[in-house]
Amino acid sequence: MRRALCWLLMSCVILGTGCSRRIDPGPTNPEPVEITGKLTRAGKPVSGVTIFFQTTGQGGTQAAMPVKNGEFKGVIMPGTYTYSIQEGDDPKAFEAIPKQYYQGDLNRTVEVSAGARLEIKLDLSLIHISEPPRPER
Repeated sequence: MRRALCWLLMSCVILGTGCSRRIDPGPTNPEPVEITGKLTRAGKPVSGVTIFFQTTGQGGTQAAMPVKNGEFKGVIMPGTYTYSIQEGDDPKAFEAIPKQYYQGDLNRTVEVSAGARLEIKLDLSLIHISEPPRPER
């Protein structure tokens, strides 16, 4: 009986020690950020289409944002994305978009961060990213 009690006590100590270790949950996902942007073709605002962002790396998300009067905004995870233009509420506006923008392209990417303002010019394949204003010190 005494031997059984000793084994029981030792088992509890061993099991208790194994359960008390903290498990590292690993990296946490970043919080989504709001972005805004301007979409033009031949210097004029594009309207009636949807801009679609697809992550180029691990994690991240995809997002579709309607474009009205050349402006779009939405919430997306920070990261690197390729983009494409999809049909929106104006099929004729979509048909006027060069076909090279119908699919994402890894040679055409944007870096998304908090407060980023994207300026995408479809006719020249130029992208400009404005950094959010820095607080005064």
